[in-house]
Amino acid sequence: MLNKKTLQDKHSQSYVDSPTRENKTAQEVLISNKTIGLSPFGEYDTIAATYPTTSSELYTYSFSGTAIGTILVSYTDSTKEVLNSVVKNEL
Repeated sequence: MLNKKTLQDKHSQSYVDSPTRENKTAQEVLISNKTIGLSPFGEYDTIAATYPTTSSELYTYSFSGTAIGTILVSYTDSTKEVLNSVVKNEL
């Protein structure tokens, strides 16, 4: 009998240790070993999304295992309905 993984199983495997917050998890998005995307920082192959506060999101772009930049998206409150700022930080 085939062992089919559910979408939830596949989704849970994308969670990894956060590169910016000790003892927290992040969701890692692996583009592909053959595909390299372009970001505001150049080529990347992974994006890790973390949530430092209830009203912010931090996206860390990496290439070959090395963080190359972050984008911090801040909202006015935890509803995330009104954007406050977007900050790009090249590492």
